[in-house]
Amino acid sequence: LTAPTAKTELVYTGEAQALVEAGTVTGGELQYSLDGETFTTEIPTGINAGEYTVSYKVVADANHNDVEVAQIAVSIAPADATLTAPTAKDNLVYTGEAQELINAGTTEDGEMQYSLDGETYATAIPTGTDAGEYTVYFKVVADANHNDVAATQIVVTIAKADVVLTAPTAKTELVYTGEAQA
Repeated sequence: LTAPTAKTELVYTGEAQALVEAGTVTGGELQYSLDGETFTTEIPTGINAGEYTVSYKVVADANHNDVEVAQIAVSIAPADATLTAPTAKDNLVYTGEAQELINAGTTEDGEMQYSLDGETYATAIPTGTDAGEYTVYFKVVADANHNDVAATQIVVTIAKADVVLTAPTAKTELVYTGEAQA
């Protein structure tokens, strides 16, 4: 018997991957199982990132002895999450109302989260009201098959608005009365 060996450096791909290199046996049949109960000659596969236990045994022919069940631990590592980063909104000018500071980023590997303080994150797009510079932090909180993406930042500016001045106009047709007039 040449025992099967664990495949190393497996990383999540979304596709089924063989978990072990096949072993060899003379005088019987090498069988594999992921649940430790149902054995077949097919090499077990895994899709999701995580830990797997592959059991194997030899069912001997009439001239040999069976080999008891043994186990191999195998891991599929999470893949790095990918994202399209958010972008700063252009030409923001003070309006007195809250304005979204960025165009949302996207990922299919978890959830995009945003923050204005770098500590408290949420999925909502951050907003700003007052003129000035804002630092928007973003990160990906990944699903079980991916690694998180560390926080990065974007600086966004809301420009000051121009003052709108309406000059007063003089009242006409006032006649002196000796009293205050509006």
